[in-house]
Amino acid sequence: MRRDGSNLFVLTALVLGLGLGLLVSLALSPVEMRNISPAMLSAADKDIYRALIAKAYTARGDLGRAQARLALLEDADMRSALAAQAQQSIAQGRPADESRSLALLAAALGSTANTSTPVTEPVVTSTPATEPVNTSTSSAPAPAPAPQSFVIKTRENTDCDVEHAQLLQVTVLDAAGKPLPGAGITISWEGGEETFFTGLKPRVNPGYADFRMEPGVLYNLRMASGGQTATNISAPNCRTDAGMEYKGGVVLVFGLK
Repeated sequence: MRRDGSNLFVLTALVLGLGLGLLVSLALSPVEMRNISPAMLSAADKDIYRALIAKAYTARGDLGRAQARLALLEDADMRSALAAQAQQSIAQGRPADESRSLALLAAALGSTANTSTPVTEPVVTSTPATEPVNTSTSSAPAPAPAPQSFVIKTRENTDCDVEHAQLLQVTVLDAAGKPLPGAGITISWEGGEETFFTGLKPRVNPGYADFRMEPGVLYNLRMASGGQTATNISAPNCRTDAGMEYKGGVVLVFGLK
């Protein structure tokens, strides 16, 4: 009898203790997180942090400040992380200026990084977020110009390099003839349209972007900010030395008038 009463007393004390502990920790004195490093954020919050940094960079052009902020995330390769997020932003249909800002910053980092991983680029739509920024005026790639007229500088309809199979390769140049990162390119076909950006493959060049074509589909392509349209683009027929047939690529260069 004594043993049963003793066990019941211990059990009751444990239950009351646990209940009191939960009451104190959850209601009376909850834990407050302070001085949390960006590296400790969730994946979703890290994406928000990168987007804010990219927008601040686009607004002020302070690459050093952007690098210092990105370093706090402790990404193994900050340029690849930005480029991957730009792709994800495009695929999710997020505001176009977000994807463009991420692409611009990735391109800027790619010009100074020792390693860079090429990525492919799909579709876009985007909205801004704001962040207090440093007013430094350090140099950085200029954002794509406000509505100006682009013209087709060169067009190669048959690129039979096997590595470029079905690849529509676009290079965009500014008024000085230099590669222009962050430039929007709109491609359309029967039943569809996408926008992609230069700058996500700085290892090729900062003004480069590409799109994989489907066999038998006709495409029209123009700069998102206006200008000439390249029409009736399609993957050309090519043949290897051994006689194997395959679809080749197309090369386009756009520049400001």
